[in-house]
Amino acid sequence: MNTATLAVTALGIVAPGVASPAASLRPAPEPCADWFDLATALPGRGYKKVPEAGQYLLAAARAALAADAGAAVTATDPDRVGIVVGTNNAGAETLEAMDRTIIDGAADELSPARTPYMAMSLFVSRLSMEHRITGLSLTVNSPATAGIDAIGVAARALAVGRAAVLLVGAVEAAPPQHRFAGPADCGAALLFCESVDAAAARGARVHGYCSARSAFLDPAAPDAAPVLEQLLGEAFSGPEAVAVDAILDDSPVGVAVAQWLSAHVGADLLTLTRTVPDAGCLTPIRLLVGRLATPTAPRRRLVLTAAVHGNLALADLTTEPDHNDPKTVITQ
Repeated sequence: MNTATLAVTALGIVAPGVASPAASLRPAPEPCADWFDLATALPGRGYKKVPEAGQYLLAAARAALAADAGAAVTATDPDRVGIVVGTNNAGAETLEAMDRTIIDGAADELSPARTPYMAMSLFVSRLSMEHRITGLSLTVNSPATAGIDAIGVAARALAVGRAAVLLVGAVEAAPPQHRFAGPADCGAALLFCESVDAAAARGARVHGYCSARSAFLDPAAPDAAPVLEQLLGEAFSGPEAVAVDAILDDSPVGVAVAQWLSAHVGADLLTLTRTVPDAGCLTPIRLLVGRLATPTAPRRRLVLTAAVHGNLALADLTTEPDHNDPKTVITQ
């Protein structure tokens, strides 16, 4: 399978309690009703009727495409600019409201402003139109893993020449509360990515380098050992220290992965974040943004997540020190 390593040259995030990419590592608070200021994040007309997840995605893209990255997009053929975004719950509330309108009334009572979002993929379409992007535009839909899966899709697209630069990440909106008990992902996080050679040629500041891979565990009888040994073996085979950020629920799959990691990764190198099934796919990308924005030792990190259904996804990240910040120090 053709794939590539992505050079990450810009970051954008909109999430509760996160004022900048550097704040992305803080524990996610429960979103309050007024955490997102639409007028500040998206000044101008035409955004009030966009569903919340669409607003988050547009705002995160504006942040990622400020300054240098925006200039790179402008200098690139629009057909060579790609967008790949993962989501699980972005349109859940909007689609449920549409269903209820049709069930209780009729289809002609649907809001003309909301009807264009009757499919998950149309959230990305609005983003493409906003920035006049006519290249690859994909939405990856699955619980937990979709954000990292989007990185894998983007890396393959870059390798086979489908895109030269890409916006890659995840967007989620809190689903209707009866879906499950527990906190839900909410917001959007995007990485602006290009090839390693292209970033070097234009002298771009590189936050780090990222690739992705995936696997599957039988959810009925998850045996994590052979799968994780294959998935992580190369990373742990060298002399360089490798840290692991794992985002896992309490399903049999999540428990099996957590137990294997606890037995094979030193406590000082393992960070375990607990979530709930179907909470969304934003947390892994939020962690990636935080690690890229605030690099610390070790330089190489694996961000791993698993879904109750057996899907595993792994982002392999190598960070670069912030040469513009004398307080940033990376030691081995």
